[in-house]
Amino acid sequence: MRQIIGLTYLAGIVMATIAVAVFIVTCNIGFGNNSIKSKNGIHFIDGAISKATALSKKEHKPIFLLAYANYCSACKKMKNEVFSQKEIDSIFNKEFINYSVDIESK
Repeated sequence: MRQIIGLTYLAGIVMATIAVAVFIVTCNIGFGNNSIKSKNGIHFIDGAISKATALSKKEHKPIFLLAYANYCSACKKMKNEVFSQKEIDSIFNKEFINYSVDIESK
């Protein structure tokens, strides 16, 4: 029973984070740099998607894709308030290959 509750909790966190990551594409304040790196949080790979796919195959992990724009207001908020949370980074850094892409530069 504890495993089911734990998996439900994990699934809820993952789904909420994915929903927010998809939402950030629609926002409107500058981010400041060309990659999303939080101080202590999720480690994102940026650059060529081939790096992320190769690592995904090697480690047998799915890719978490974060699309952001320099004008996005929620990107900064996500970076500072969500992606830097220890609970979030421990899940995402362990379970996913985290890839970020600036949608304006591609």
